[in-house]
Amino acid sequence: MHNIQHTIIDGYLPQAFFKKYSKEYPIEWIKEYCSNPEVSEHESSLYGNYSAGLELYDLEFLEWVENQLPAIKLDAVGREVKHDHFYTNFHYDERGSWLEPHNDLKDMRWLVTSQIYMNNNQGARLLNRNLEVTKQIPCHPNLFYSIVADPWSWHDVPEVSKHKQSILFRVGKRRSNSIASPDSDSDTCYVIYNNFHKDKHYAKLGPRLGNITEAWLHNLGAKNIMHSFWRSEDSLKNVVKKGLDRHTNVIIVLSGYLPSSLKITANTALQTVTSKDFELNLNPDVEVEDYFRLTDENMDAYADCVFSDLSGDHPLVEAEQIMYTYYANKLHLNYIDLF
Repeated sequence: MHNIQHTIIDGYLPQAFFKKYSKEYPIEWIKEYCSNPEVSEHESSLYGNYSAGLELYDLEFLEWVENQLPAIKLDAVGREVKHDHFYTNFHYDERGSWLEPHNDLKDMRWLVTSQIYMNNNQGARLLNRNLEVTKQIPCHPNLFYSIVADPWSWHDVPEVSKHKQSILFRVGKRRSNSIASPDSDSDTCYVIYNNFHKDKHYAKLGPRLGNITEAWLHNLGAKNIMHSFWRSEDSLKNVVKKGLDRHTNVIIVLSGYLPSSLKITANTALQTVTSKDFELNLNPDVEVEDYFRLTDENMDAYADCVFSDLSGDHPLVEAEQIMYTYYANKLHLNYIDLF
């Protein structure tokens, strides 16, 4: 059974901030901000989930949140680390809105989601891999909770019966800015190209395949494993160049390609690069036995595999098991910064 690493603290906010926003939570300002179709938060507001950045409203409060980050990061990662991803939002959910099961991880090496509830309402629920409820987070004024994201940190929020007010913040490190299993003595590094998968599923199964590929390569003995940013060829080229600054050979691997060994027969699911002046020569439609590409046709079957006890016969059962062991042993946290 996978236990989601989480923390719950009552009375988290200093009284000055708590009193201010329990009485003057800026609902109309949040809605006005989200009404702009140019902002990224606009789409979710159409479904009753509104967010607006704290940095646009209260810099003093934002500074207080930033001062909490060192302790939050130390608890999540176990050492002092730099982050490259941070935001703090007012988060307002209208009556009748909900959030489907998700794990927050996406394309992050590590991520902590924290939320401070400002009124009595329906809190988040922690779920096991079969999407059964394992814990109900209480929801009352000035209660703080945080979740350390991983591929199984599933949680949801059932339909809320009345408007819900909170402050939500996230801090993390992108996998595309890091090197997993670093070994400066090796002449080879691996770059996972996170592209070509369909990603319409709410659980973000496309980015998940990048984490599976990392765990799989590590299990084969690979060192110096890097990632491109999700669906970015420019990021791939930048990461490859960084890899060649450190190593002689860069092996680009399509996310979802899970070879039987590191002695890989040449094919268009991978490409070895020795020069920064290279042309990408990978074929997302390659028919290789060990390559799994997420499509509209196989997405539901993969979701059924992910949300199961892995006793079925899906082709990624073994890979999911290997990833589970990789994360359980915190091997994904054996990394150094790339950028």
